[in-house]
Amino acid sequence: MSRVALNIELDKSDKCYLPGEEVSGYIEVQVDKGCRCKALEVSWGWETRGKGNKVSSSRPSVTIFEGRWSDGGEYRYPFSFRLPDGPASYQGMNLSVGWRLRVRARLAMARDCKVETPIFVEPLQPEEAVDYLTGDPEKSHHRGFSERQPEGGMFFGLLAGAALLLLGVLWTAYELLNQIQPEALFISSLSIAAGLIVLFFVTRNRLATLQLGSLEVDVSPRQLRAGEKLRVSVAIPPESEVLLNRVSAHLIGEEKTVKGGGKHATHYRHNLFDDEHLFHGSINRQLSAGESEHFHHRFEIPTTVPPSFYAGQSQIDWSLKVHVDIAGWPDWVKTYPLEIWPQRQEAKRLEEPPTAVEEDRSVPALTGDALW
Repeated sequence: MSRVALNIELDKSDKCYLPGEEVSGYIEVQVDKGCRCKALEVSWGWETRGKGNKVSSSRPSVTIFEGRWSDGGEYRYPFSFRLPDGPASYQGMNLSVGWRLRVRARLAMARDCKVETPIFVEPLQPEEAVDYLTGDPEKSHHRGFSERQPEGGMFFGLLAGAALLLLGVLWTAYELLNQIQPEALFISSLSIAAGLIVLFFVTRNRLATLQLGSLEVDVSPRQLRAGEKLRVSVAIPPESEVLLNRVSAHLIGEEKTVKGGGKHATHYRHNLFDDEHLFHGSINRQLSAGESEHFHHRFEIPTTVPPSFYAGQSQIDWSLKVHVDIAGWPDWVKTYPLEIWPQRQEAKRLEEPPTAVEEDRSVPALTGDALW
């Protein structure tokens, strides 16, 4: 039989908190047989569950008591700490994000005693919050908002495509000169095809601008809250006559997870939100040289969608894809990453009546702000 029984009593019975809110309560200890407690530790943090690899972030445990417990003793130790500004709790199809509060009693000459309880961090923010953490900033925080076709990526894409193409051509020449079986040409043909495909996708937008001119796209704001509006504008000043099949903007929210690693990795995706807007007047639109055309739209981010989350390869990813479909010519396509924050709401702190149970106030509250 265990010498010690632990229980966590939170000041908020529903265990629901806002990002940045203070979590407080008591650790209740019931002692059957007297023993020495080497450390009564409290820790808290979040972790992912679902189809992807588990990712977690927790704070180092904090010791709130050291000493001896008497036979039949009952003790209460207060604690408090402040949650960071995210991430919010989430329950999805392939990905879940959950917060837990853990208590551990390290006993001398006996097995440790442990207890934990879940807490729910709401996808809302108090008015005083100034930032929202989309995950663990030390691992994979999504910042910068550079388009997902950077110049460095384009350079390496060109290099890879040219290398594949050159390899295929040289391999084909070698096979023909040495009269190798025609079946062997299949591999070199694959290399040439792969090189051409890579070069096409890397240079597609550059080719499109030969028809579209200095196309300008504005997507703002790139960081916005649920319930706010995302503005999209596309300006096309063609330098020559061009026929547009259509111009569209596609707002997408996805769960992205990866199970395993390397060649054994399995990727999972699940659509959370999908809204494609076809710009009015863009279907089969003929533009003359120098005839500038502007397209505008506003997407409203629903208040019910989950905010962004990034932790390694477990993500709730938001993006906007702009697509200009050109008749008889390579299309212009670019994806803009977004960061969705929780909707604002005033923090509601309900005052609970004081308890009449005797408590141990000799232990100072945890300094959660400094620890997180």
